[in-house]
Amino acid sequence: MSENIKDQNLQVLVEVIAVDNKSGKSKSGSDYSMEVCQCIVRGEKVLVGELILPKGHPIPAPGLYRAEFEVAVSFDKRINGALKHLIPVKAAVAAGARSTASNA
Repeated sequence: MSENIKDQNLQVLVEVIAVDNKSGKSKSGSDYSMEVCQCIVRGEKVLVGELILPKGHPIPAPGLYRAEFEVAVSFDKRINGALKHLIPVKAAVAAGARSTASNA
């Protein structure tokens, strides 16, 4: 089978409500820290959920974004989507600023 498969990215409209930092120790004892966006996904169905930002991704301010995803394989070998970029639609990225539910 020699099909020519091109990279395909999925783009979705998301509203970032807040960004929280989750950190601690994994079961293996390693330290971890990640930024997690509380989001509303705008599409045929409205969905509410969390979006994990890739390491080094700018922390977004609350607002509307176009989220671009790529296919990835997780640590448990499951195929899923991984955030590639958040592109502002109605918000500017707040450099280093964090919005938390307690501040909202």
